[in-house]
Amino acid sequence: MGYAHRMKSGRHIARLSAAIGLAVAAGIVAIPGSTLPVHAVTCASPLCGGGEFHPLTPARIFDSRPASTINDVAPGAKPLAAPEPAVFHIGLLGLGGIPADAADVLAVVVNITVSEPGASGYLEAYGKGARPAVRTSIINFAANQTVPNVSIVRPGKDGQLEIGLFGQNSTAQVIVDVFGWFSTSAASDVAASHGARLIPTTPSRVLDTRAGQFNVNRAPAAPLGPQETMALQIRGVDGVNPAKPDVVPDDQNVTGVLLNMVGITGNNATHLSLFPDALPAGAVPTT
Repeated sequence: MGYAHRMKSGRHIARLSAAIGLAVAAGIVAIPGSTLPVHAVTCASPLCGGGEFHPLTPARIFDSRPASTINDVAPGAKPLAAPEPAVFHIGLLGLGGIPADAADVLAVVVNITVSEPGASGYLEAYGKGARPAVRTSIINFAANQTVPNVSIVRPGKDGQLEIGLFGQNSTAQVIVDVFGWFSTSAASDVAASHGARLIPTTPSRVLDTRAGQFNVNRAPAAPLGPQETMALQIRGVDGVNPAKPDVVPDDQNVTGVLLNMVGITGNNATHLSLFPDALPAGAVPTT
């Protein structure tokens, strides 16, 4: 297993199961609208107009694999169908820290993974009962390929997500992790904590473990080895390529950051996990 988390000091920890290089770029930060003066937002309601982001500690809310089935009402691999995708539904509300009241939740940030597909195909996801008229793939995969992708989805009927799998006469496993949610303007149970607005910033690289590249925030430059963890400063981090001091403001009101992370030249099958806080000693990350 591998993982990474952002510490309370504003860092992230990374742990990998095989040697791999990393490149990370930051492009958006989440900041409460009433804090930093340059981004101040004046409004009457507790959560302004809705759409505030609430980060969560990453949590697995669905897993169809037999060894670790989570919240699967019909456990087992999901069918790949043609000419129309085969669909199934999963719950979102009340799981992984997402509020249980549909009136509070505008959308959810999920990472969806397709694993062990027996044939090439694609995955689509949308709120239950809100299937788009035009096919919209979130993940495209080849046979026996494991592919993840992050998506922002809105719960549909019964607070559920509808997932469709397209492919030829085979099956695939599906895994869903949750990372945060966006509140509606009507959300009352989170009024005390408020949410955060997404503030765009100039995308800039904040980490590159490869020797001879735009090395920053890791010395000496070297790939991460098996089971290795690392801390990455987030608040106040400087960016390179292009150079940008404090690409993420050095302010305690920054509650999250949108990162694009790339694993490069891994010498074995592996994956990376990210968390906001360190796990207890001996604990294994679940996402």
